[in-house]
Amino acid sequence: MARKERPIDLRAGPLPRFAHELRMLRAAAGNPTYRVLSRAAGYSPTTLSEAASGMRRPSLDVVLAYVGACGGDAEQWRHRWHELDAALRAAVGPPPDPVSPDPVSPDPVPADLAPPEPLPDVAAVTAGSADAEALAVPAPSSVPAPPSGPPAPSGPAGSMVPGGPAAGRRRARRVLVAATVVSVTAATTVGVLTDRGPAVSRGTGPAPHAATCPSVGPEARFTGTTYGIGARVRSGAHLDAPVLSMVPAGCPVGFTGFCLGDAVLDATSGTPDVRWFTVAGGGVMASGIVHGNPAGEAAPVDCPGGRTPPIEITLAADPAPEAGAAERGRLRLRAAGRRVDVVGFAAYYADDSRGSPRWHQLALTGPSGPAFTAEWRPARQHPPVQPAGAVLLAAVACLGGDGPTDVLDVRRVAGARLAAPSRPLDPGQRVAAGRAACRYPDR
Repeated sequence: MARKERPIDLRAGPLPRFAHELRMLRAAAGNPTYRVLSRAAGYSPTTLSEAASGMRRPSLDVVLAYVGACGGDAEQWRHRWHELDAALRAAVGPPPDPVSPDPVSPDPVPADLAPPEPLPDVAAVTAGSADAEALAVPAPSSVPAPPSGPPAPSGPAGSMVPGGPAAGRRRARRVLVAATVVSVTAATTVGVLTDRGPAVSRGTGPAPHAATCPSVGPEARFTGTTYGIGARVRSGAHLDAPVLSMVPAGCPVGFTGFCLGDAVLDATSGTPDVRWFTVAGGGVMASGIVHGNPAGEAAPVDCPGGRTPPIEITLAADPAPEAGAAERGRLRLRAAGRRVDVVGFAAYYADDSRGSPRWHQLALTGPSGPAFTAEWRPARQHPPVQPAGAVLLAAVACLGGDGPTDVLDVRRVAGARLAAPSRPLDPGQRVAAGRAACRYPDR
């Protein structure tokens, strides 16, 4: 079971109050686990937990990543961090005596991981969560700890698929996700996966930070714009690839095409994307961290660390056991496939008794356990779908928002089960189903 965070004494100075506000931000975002936040922020769960512990000042980069992962206002929190930094620097008096840990309730590491010892990057911090325990117990000293030295940067945390045991002393597995921070002009949902934040690739050291925007040359076939706190250019289409450079926020970047690689959550929609844009001049950048898409007819190309496209998908369904008379026809949809990371679901029905049927998006999602899931709730559609109406359901392998493939499975709703359609979809209908299912979600 997840351990609760250490209570914070709001009377103990600006640092605990800042940590409490971060916890409140996390609570307002739905109280995601630190494992989930790590996928969004690009820092380890321990680093994020420490950021909201109130024990030491988090770095600005960590705070901005945490806030972006929780959908907060990056500029507002940047201002808050500078106020905290000034208050801590102005504090007088010797640092407080170290607090002895409670032998029964040790300092928590991310509750959802609870590794036996903290990860090495606990000095950096970025989190925002508040729970019922946030208001309690006075601390032994009202003098906040002085700011620590520069926190060690932490790279993107571990793998979306559980890995094997770590060698040597146990450490929490890294989650293959990318960091993102979203400004007030690009609010996000929790679960944004973007390749942002302090850039440190294994064995490469800190990535160089560009002071100005790169030029867009004539070889570029399309462009995208960076946002948040900038974006990494990597040598390959995976999140452990060395970082070649950092591009500041607000820069147009020229791309020559795209390849497929690690799934990265789009910072704006919170949906996964496996496309990596090939940068004119060398390197690749995750699609999810820039505004812009290639032309619809573009096909993926090979790149270092790339992967092959989806090749198969199947759709199945089960009746929803809790569905009552008001939700007659409700189904739980399940899709599975080979080399599939993103699935869009769509339904084909008429909007009203006088209209022609068309495809409607139901969900665009990453995997949930061993399968991709969604729900068909005819009574909740707008307008509600009549039980007697003919309905087709489709599961489509997507590359990301507005990135359909021709790998799809279409079924006909037959009571509480799915059946084969009366006839195969024609090419135009297959295209329409793919576009609807993989459509970039409305914000």
